Amino acid sequence: ALTAGLDQCIGDVVVTVEPPFDPPELVVEAAERVASDGRVVYGLDERRYEHSGALYRLLARGFTWYFYRTTGMQMPMNAAGLRAVSRQVLNNWLENRDRDRLLRVMPALSGSPYEVVRYKSRPDLPMPSRSVYRSFGSGVRAILASSAAPLRFASYLALVASFLMLLFALYAVGIATLRGDVVEGWLSLSLVLAGMFFIFSILLAILAEYVFQIVQRTHERPLYRIRDEASSPESVLKRRLNVLAQKDPQRDREKV
Repeated sequence: ALTAGLDQCIGDVVVTVEPPFDPPELVVEAAERVASDGRVVYGLDERRYEHSGALYRLLARGFTWYFYRTTGMQMPMNAAGLRAVSRQVLNNWLENRDRDRLLRVMPALSGSPYEVVRYKSRPDLPMPSRSVYRSFGSGVRAILASSAAPLRFASYLALVASFLMLLFALYAVGIATLRGDVVEGWLSLSLVLAGMFFIFSILLAILAEYVFQIVQRTHERPLYRIRDEASSPESVLKRRLNVLAQKDPQRDREKV
């Protein structure tokens, strides 16, 4: 429902809330902040943060750190449902095919600076319990959809495993040569296993790298994002290329 609403909204400033916990007056405050400087606004419910368990806080801190390390984008930890973005930020997000899985990190992927609005939800409402299992699954899906770094990590891990298999093969040959009293068949079995795992690790690294390249292409993320424009893109492009008028060869021949 939230994805459908963001797809269809037409406002210059878009604010998402989590009723009935987010106060209505925060919608106006967040929208005014975005309209004034174009920043992204996150809401941080202090009451909800206080009721979060230690495990949930630890996972939230780890998710925020890993998201920054893999994407280079910063976002506050344990942000609530209240978020406000400009039309430009939302349009960048709408270009992603997997935007339904990026709702949690959508403002951060724009690269725009953000502000945090701290508030406390209504004390008369019971605080909903946060499922660690669901939050962990949502965080994993967001990381996999926003970055291909886990695939690159898998390829590095496979290369390390292949190098260890080579060391094990050298170790087996050294033990058999220096001691000479190993069990019959141990050296050949060790070399066969090390060779098989070496080849398997190399193939896994190559496949992971190919999948990494495919995922980067299928994400279809823009190479850059324009934050501000002083004039229309057409006039800016003409001035950069030093083009005054478009030439028409047919018209030039008629004049001759």
